[in-house]
Amino acid sequence: VYALFEAARVVFAGSWRRMRRRHMSGHAIVTGDTPTAAAIANGLRTAGHEVVNIDAGDATSLRDAGGAGARVVYACADDSRDSGINVVTVTAANNVPRTRTAGELAVYAHVSDPTYALALRARHLSQHVAGADFFNLDELAARELVRRDMATFEHASPRAVVAGLGAFGQALVVELARMWQLLPPFE
Repeated sequence: VYALFEAARVVFAGSWRRMRRRHMSGHAIVTGDTPTAAAIANGLRTAGHEVVNIDAGDATSLRDAGGAGARVVYACADDSRDSGINVVTVTAANNVPRTRTAGELAVYAHVSDPTYALALRARHLSQHVAGADFFNLDELAARELVRRDMATFEHASPRAVVAGLGAFGQALVVELARMWQLLPPFE
């Protein structure tokens, strides 16, 4: 009898958790099993947000993770073999029916290829409803590095040497040029 009770408890507990997750609201959903996904989820949890991690970003997984009431979705699956996997997650997330009280859904998608990320951002910026923000880790790192070093360029004309023009080096050059455009002219 005890074994039957335990089996029933385990089955119903799993069903209860799935139902509870499906009806959550105000939480974040992070898709993917990558270091980027883990870092985002840990950062959100540290900031006190409720986070649901899922491996796949398909419509069923997003619905089961409470997509109808989620505040934000981060698509961070490994896109090294399929560059469109996080783009598909964006589409699926934007197509999940929302509850009346949920508000707008913010969707962020990691794209490893900086050129592809730029093209996706340009395409979505040209639409009336953007639907997602595509990001690249090299660009974010370059932006943060330049932001932290802004004091270096406050009193003199900016001069910088970038060794290596891989993805991060290119992003750093673009961010330095952008920063230079924003600075007041030096005399």
